[in-house]
Amino acid sequence: MHEDDEENGHIWLNIDNYITQVQTISEGLCTLDSKNVDIYRKNTDEYIKKLEKLKEEYDSFEFTNKTVISFNEAFEYLLDYLNIETIEIKTEGEESTMSAKTLSEIIDKANEENITTILLDKNDNTRDAKIIENETNCTIQNLNSGLYGNFEKDAYINQMHENLQKLQALLNK
Repeated sequence: MHEDDEENGHIWLNIDNYITQVQTISEGLCTLDSKNVDIYRKNTDEYIKKLEKLKEEYDSFEFTNKTVISFNEAFEYLLDYLNIETIEIKTEGEESTMSAKTLSEIIDKANEENITTILLDKNDNTRDAKIIENETNCTIQNLNSGLYGNFEKDAYINQMHENLQKLQALLNK
């Protein structure tokens, strides 16, 4: 996905893309370390089975509220995978703020379209989102983009499971 000729590199937030990444990395490891091919393939197969189970969980939900405001481009792939419409807020960085005119336009659109959810990454600046939240029926929710965090074995699966639970709670009111 592109934004103003910039590549959005957060493709792992689409589970299908992430499975492809896992397979590509595994193939690369098998090429570089042929002595351990069986181990790499076994681990890859086991992990992909876990990812397929997560994918089934994601695919089983239909959201009733299908439009959100997103302050982080990382969620573009996740929201697209879930068929959730997005009003993406483009900022010049985590510490930038929007103009009063832009805030007013977003507030008007959120109120007109009865949008109830603002998505941020857990490390995003909340200043503008809080202004929108105070002027609308929106609730801020922090999702996990996977950019930060721990390196435990099933970190991705745990983060994506948590994201789905949060989205279910907010978008099925």
